[in-house]
Amino acid sequence: MATYLPLYKPAIEMIESFLRLEGWISLPIDREQIHDVLLPMFYPSNERIAPHLVKEDNLDDLALLFVIFAIGCDANIMLLGAPSEQCEQYKSLSRAALGGRGLLEEGTLSVVQTLVLLGNFEMYSWRPYAPEKAWKLNAIALFIGSSVCASSLLLG
Repeated sequence: MATYLPLYKPAIEMIESFLRLEGWISLPIDREQIHDVLLPMFYPSNERIAPHLVKEDNLDDLALLFVIFAIGCDANIMLLGAPSEQCEQYKSLSRAALGGRGLLEEGTLSVVQTLVLLGNFEMYSWRPYAPEKAWKLNAIALFIGSSVCASSLLLG
C-alpha cells in the first residue's frame, strides 16, 4: 500500500489542507504528531519510504496518514457535496490498511484516530446514510479507545 503514498510536496500540501479543515471541526490528531511521528515514519529524509520497508506494525499509522490525505486532498470537500476520486482512493487505502492487522485484536491510538477521521470523511461526503456510517465508525472508535486507555492505565 505504501506505493500509493504521494510525493513529499503534495503530501505536505494535503496535510496543511487537512489541518485547516479539521481544525474547525475536530482534531483528533495534532500537527506535532503528524510532523514528528507520521512524516518521519513514511517520509524519511523527505522522500517516500520504499514499500518493502513498511512494517506490519506500522499499518495503523499508514491508515491514519491515508485518511489525513483523504480529507486534505480536496480543501473544498465540504462544499462540493462529494469527495473527488482521489479522496475516495485515499479513504479506501486507509480502510485497507486498517484491515491489515485485525482491527479489534490490537487497538491503538492510531486506529482510534483513523476511525474518527473516517467518520468525519463520511459526514463530509453528503451521501445517503453518511450520518449513520459516521456514528458507527465513531462508536467503534469509542469502544477501541476505551480499551486502549484502560490497557495503558493497567500497564502504567
